[in-house]
Amino acid sequence: MNAVSCTRRARSPWSNQYDPPLEDGLVPPASLRELEVQANDVFAAYAAAYFSNPVTSVYFWDLTGGSFASCWLIKKDLSGGRFVREGNWDSIHVVEVSE
Repeated sequence: MNAVSCTRRARSPWSNQYDPPLEDGLVPPASLRELEVQANDVFAAYAAAYFSNPVTSVYFWDLTGGSFASCWLIKKDLSGGRFVREGNWDSIHVVEVSE
């Protein structure tokens, strides 16, 4: 596949829909989707309290044997700071949960 034919797709943790649409895209099962929605609400509130205007996303997915994983992301653009004129900051945390 070359770069011209490659389409970037992403699943929104807010709507659970792919953009652009993808009929057979992976989505978490209902129980994990409920946790994902709650985690996104809590994480957005947490990040807003500590960082001004961050972008946050939390994703959950199934693993084998009753386990699951999640990825917690924050993106913050920086400008006009005391020590940084311009840039961005990304934080990614991946958590695996086993029963």
